Amino acid sequence: MTAPQGWYPDPAGGAGLRWYDGEQWTGYAAPPASGAPAFGGAPAVPTAPDGRPLAGWGSRLGAYVIDSLVVGAVATVLGIPWWIQVVREYAAFLDELTSAAETGRASSVDSLDLYADIAGPLVVLTLITLLVGLVYHAAQLRRRSSTLGMRAVGVEVSTWEPPSGPLSWRVVLVRWATFYGVGILSVVPFLGWLVSLYVILAGLWPLWDERRQGLHDKAAGTVVVRSRA
Repeated sequence: MTAPQGWYPDPAGGAGLRWYDGEQWTGYAAPPASGAPAFGGAPAVPTAPDGRPLAGWGSRLGAYVIDSLVVGAVATVLGIPWWIQVVREYAAFLDELTSAAETGRASSVDSLDLYADIAGPLVVLTLITLLVGLVYHAAQLRRRSSTLGMRAVGVEVSTWEPPSGPLSWRVVLVRWATFYGVGILSVVPFLGWLVSLYVILAGLWPLWDERRQGLHDKAAGTVVVRSRA
């Protein structure tokens, strides 16, 4: 086939499109889009420089939810001793408030006392979650360019330019640090809400970005693309 690179009806049949790189058919496929050109021309969906379709925000959200559930489950199990401490402190705090209310006396503890008592365990739990997340994301992205959640929804991470094979450790760690790693700041009093605001903004950024990049993607020079068919 002699034609410019672009999206064409899949030569293997079916209703989808397949990317032709100007020399041969590639493994990148896309569903048909309304108004898509029959041959060549502008891509039917936004693509990375290598022709792979950029992942939609819904797919990214789905991957994030799955990954968060996995990391959260593992971190919770590993953090059971510290969760027990937190529950015990809360129970003692509530018992004291109840007892004070029933006897009509002033409580001997307040919310600041509770925070001081649980601050240590909460710091440990935060560090456990970050460490589990780092191992989970870094190992998978370095080896397979995708996490379990990403594979479940059919997307993976690639560098924007030049398109990569395996992601480098630098790219993997910068991407993790600028989205998940900032969570370490949540252990600093009164900074938690700022961290949460940043993470929400970083996660929503692909909704209006022309490359569908989150802020962490921009820092690492990555995009999330659909996996090869």
